Amino acid sequence: MTIIIHYLAGNDALYQDHYLEKEYRDDIVVEIDGLYYDVYFFTSDSLKYEMRRDGFCSFPGMIILEEITNDLILNSINVLVDLGYFKELMGKAEMSHRKRYIDKWYIQYGPDHIPGNEVTYKLR
Repeated sequence: MTIIIHYLAGNDALYQDHYLEKEYRDDIVVEIDGLYYDVYFFTSDSLKYEMRRDGFCSFPGMIILEEITNDLILNSINVLVDLGYFKELMGKAEMSHRKRYIDKWYIQYGPDHIPGNEVTYKLR
């Protein structure tokens, strides 16, 4: 099994600190054996903020973490792969930066997510 993590906006220390403060990360795509899965990492506090807007918040591929760090992101993906989590999601045959569910959600509130320099990390 080949697992590759795509950080669409980059993943240097500046980005890691940025997302740690924001308490969510919406620019990650997990590639497993050639299929792409959009995943969204939130903390419970950031979910409370999102729910204030519409009274609910729901994303396919949502993963709740204690805090947004690379270690927790990579560990959660590893554990979820072992548990069969991604088999329950619909993988895509290609990765599209502009057709992700989160872009459809946020388009109603302002500019959509614009990815920067993609960085990939092979997990397995």
